[in-house]
Amino acid sequence: MLTDEETFKKDVLSRIPLRSEPPLHPNWLHLEMIERFRVLRFAPIKPGMNVLEIGCGAHALTTVPLAYLVGETGRVVAVDLSRWRFFEEITSAAGLKRRIIPLKADARELPFPFKAFDLAVLVHGVRSLKNEKTMVRVFSEMLRVAEKVSIAESPPHSQQRASGTP
Repeated sequence: MLTDEETFKKDVLSRIPLRSEPPLHPNWLHLEMIERFRVLRFAPIKPGMNVLEIGCGAHALTTVPLAYLVGETGRVVAVDLSRWRFFEEITSAAGLKRRIIPLKADARELPFPFKAFDLAVLVHGVRSLKNEKTMVRVFSEMLRVAEKVSIAESPPHSQQRASGTP
């Protein structure tokens, strides 16, 4: 019997072509999505949920695992202000495009007048927020429009010397 992650790899990632973007490894897109899939397993996501994703980015790294996890009856509203270059190509290849509503919007002023979502998520996007004031505003908006909020962040990767020492 396959685990959820193995099923995700087989049913979704196998559809998304590898991307050759030196100096990145050809498998980088799949590896990033698997990492986010694992992070999202700690969020209170259930099939059928209506989820808001803040900062989806051009490669839909979190959007694809989210759309998979909300299932056939769930929806993901993926918000970003400007980074959409590969988004449609990747979500279409994954076979999940119909579960996703892309929305070009400023996360500091979301266009929803009430709690419209079961969950709002921000995965590895806090570092993209310019300052503390922006962080507080985005988090406040997430809390305003969603019943629950899940934020996951890790420190940015530092450049390391060839010897492996920092």
